[in-house]
Amino acid sequence: MKTMKSQKTKYRNEITIFEFLKNNPDLTTREIANTLGRSMASVTGQLRQLHGAGRVTPSGLRSGATVWCVNDMPFGCGSRIRMEFEERLRACRGGVR
Repeated sequence: MKTMKSQKTKYRNEITIFEFLKNNPDLTTREIANTLGRSMASVTGQLRQLHGAGRVTPSGLRSGATVWCVNDMPFGCGSRIRMEFEERLRACRGGVR
């Protein structure tokens, strides 16, 4: 009799979505799911969790689908423009926060 793996341990020895995106940025949810052999629902749920934690960020759209990449900005700030604005604002205020 064949036993089924539990959902919790199903991907134990496989690459995580975060690691995959770190090595392969700017992919859509469907591309990630197809490459890793996972369901769209599974990948979507994991991307939502990673996005909520500030670890991944949408980097644009391709054919109407969100393109994802790893958030390389500190403290969960995903916008380089915003980070530059904050730095310039601090400089104008004389470093006062």
